[in-house]
Amino acid sequence: MQAQTERTNLILENQPRRDLIPKQLEQAMKACDSSDEAPVVAYVSKMVAVPEKELPRSKAQTLTAEEMRARAAEARRARLEATNIESVTQALGETTINEATEQNVEAEPEPEVEKEVLIGVARLYSGTVHVGQELHIYGPKYSPEHPDEYHEVVTITNLYLIMGRELIALDSVPAGNVFGINGLEGKILKNGTVCSVNPGINLAGVQLGSAPIVRVALEPVWPADLPKLVEGLRLLNQADSCVQVLVQDSGEHVILTAGELHLERCLNDLRERFAKVEISASKPIVPFRETIVKAPDMIALKDTSTRRGTATITTPNGDVSVRIRTRPLPKAVTEYLLKHTESMKNFLLDRRTSAEEDLATERLTMEKTLTLAEFKKGLEEVLEAEGGEWKSIIDR
Repeated sequence: MQAQTERTNLILENQPRRDLIPKQLEQAMKACDSSDEAPVVAYVSKMVAVPEKELPRSKAQTLTAEEMRARAAEARRARLEATNIESVTQALGETTINEATEQNVEAEPEPEVEKEVLIGVARLYSGTVHVGQELHIYGPKYSPEHPDEYHEVVTITNLYLIMGRELIALDSVPAGNVFGINGLEGKILKNGTVCSVNPGINLAGVQLGSAPIVRVALEPVWPADLPKLVEGLRLLNQADSCVQVLVQDSGEHVILTAGELHLERCLNDLRERFAKVEISASKPIVPFRETIVKAPDMIALKDTSTRRGTATITTPNGDVSVRIRTRPLPKAVTEYLLKHTESMKNFLLDRRTSAEEDLATERLTMEKTLTLAEFKKGLEEVLEAEGGEWKSIIDR
């Protein structure tokens, strides 16, 4: 409770339009109030896909003695009926057997596809959540200034205590607990806020530290399995907060992941849990990114004999080597070039068409421009003032 009091202040500092958030809501969060009168505020951090058979309501329950005797009697009647049918078919002959089989024996049911249910993992900051309670759902873009946008109302169908991989059904959950919540599928994509009042608070407006960059295109090995792949991608997009699912204009399905290990995990989840079909993936594509940093912040070179910004290229036969070195121009030189941009454009007039030349000449007559000799002399002076390796390079 003491930790939540301190952290709540940090959470509320970044809230959009904090003045519109009810004061009782802030007070309940700071006090970690678990009374039924306190407003419910919970943050859903992620949506986890769980096989339906693993939910508590789907597990086999312990039977009483009477229920066990009733099931045993039903099994004996079924065996007796099967014995009677077998004796009749043997007396009627082979032809009658085939007809009786076609009429009385039911076709074997197809194996049922294991369904996945999305369970929200939430942290309750105030109030008490009950099964059957009607609550408000706010998306990451919600703002109290526009209470009707990114806002939905849901009814809580089940609550769970998360014990490792096991879920234990609960009737209610008080403040301060981490729990599983059912009934949010289709309402929350990856994370969101559950609240009992409107306007409420947005706890889900959190940006990831880095965007996923490893891009892969997916398609099913068998084209008929495309609907299963689409459904699997939908579940994966909701279950994994770090993955992005896109559909290109060409109809190609693409996922973006945080790295190669994350990509491998996503593909395994699609094949084994969500889509359950064979998937063909393209080679990973990683966009090239670069940045500019100051020289003191750059990593030291491993080879101290070379200078920074130098590249050596050698022909395949090894006879010719070319060394290229790049270095940013001094600030004074850059300012000089920017100042005389129109003069440099004037040097290219001979390469233009007559119409372009007339327009350029008309424009340049209104501005002060330099001749080529004047421009060269001024640039040489700036380079000489810089000194060092910038001296005597005007001809180059």
